[in-house]
Amino acid sequence: MIVIKIKGIKISLDIGFLAVIVILMLGGGKYYGLTFISCMIHETGHLIGILLSKEGVKAISFNIFGITIFPYSKKISSFFSDICILIAGPFANIVTAFFSIYLSGGSINIFSVINLVLGIFNLLPFSKLDGGCILILLAESCMKDDKRKYFSKLVCFINIFFLMILSVLYLKYILSNLSLVIMIFYLFFTEIITMRNLK
Repeated sequence: MIVIKIKGIKISLDIGFLAVIVILMLGGGKYYGLTFISCMIHETGHLIGILLSKEGVKAISFNIFGITIFPYSKKISSFFSDICILIAGPFANIVTAFFSIYLSGGSINIFSVINLVLGIFNLLPFSKLDGGCILILLAESCMKDDKRKYFSKLVCFINIFFLMILSVLYLKYILSNLSLVIMIFYLFFTEIITMRNLK
């Protein structure tokens, strides 16, 4: 692992992250580079959201699971700041998509599609996505502890059921795309873990 400090921010780069990038590039997929740039735009959106909310950034980790930003405090100072930080990532992708369409004279291009899909995908209500975190925050602010736990379990159950239906309906297409297999497995696994942790 490579670790450096820039203006008090610890930046760690896991060898697994570099290995995944190299494997994707050698895999011959022509859109992996654009997807990587879109992911960086997404995380930059979150980073800007953290800085605008006047929360300091303690560390940024580039690891095999992606990029993680760690603010100084685990709990952001306000509910509104939390929501803004979570929305900032998808918002950055959606704005980039429309800006890319505008620059290409109104025609839809692959970079705009990747950003639009990434932005909308991250707003889905899965536990480890921005949409799921927003949903949990809303539940925390509106419900009592016992109802909040029940609501979170219900959301996990609906997400698992949705993934199972999706996998059955589009099994042939999903199996032909390694990225989709990994994504669905990851979402399924995280929902089960989240559900178990709620007991």
